Amino acid sequence: KGPDWFVKIAKKVLEKDKNIQFLIAGTGHMMPELLSEIGRSGISEHVIPLGFLNESEREKAFDKTDVYVMPSVSEPFGLSAVEAAQRGVPVILSKQSGVREVLGNSLVADFWDVDKMAHLILSALHYRALHKTLSEKGKKELEHLTWDRQAGILLEEYKTLNSTL
Repeated sequence: KGPDWFVKIAKKVLEKDKNIQFLIAGTGHMMPELLSEIGRSGISEHVIPLGFLNESEREKAFDKTDVYVMPSVSEPFGLSAVEAAQRGVPVILSKQSGVREVLGNSLVADFWDVDKMAHLILSALHYRALHKTLSEKGKKELEHLTWDRQAGILLEEYKTLNSTL
């Protein structure tokens, strides 16, 4: 979801605060290059690649997460951002991520704006009032977002279309 940009952002964050650890969950074809870039950037002691996480491991990772960051270059949705917000983890997204349509209580910047992304991460970590607001409002706005509710909306659309035919 933008791992090459994530490394640039993480490096910028660490220039301001060395007391931060980054967790990277998931696997994919970009992982070998990502790990190489982390090493070249000199931030490997602050980055923990977790790989694929089963449900239990994912919950443990979310429990240890203070801020979720998804600097996607292009992402149609991004379910993991929703999962983070549902657990009260403040979310920072790229403007290029479709999930921001349902996560109005998230911080947003262009994926390529490394300085702004780093600033948003540091702000969410260091300003407890901001962190609390993002956590509480992000979680609250998703209470209505359920698979059953979305299926009901879709079913109503089908009924409307069917009645017009």
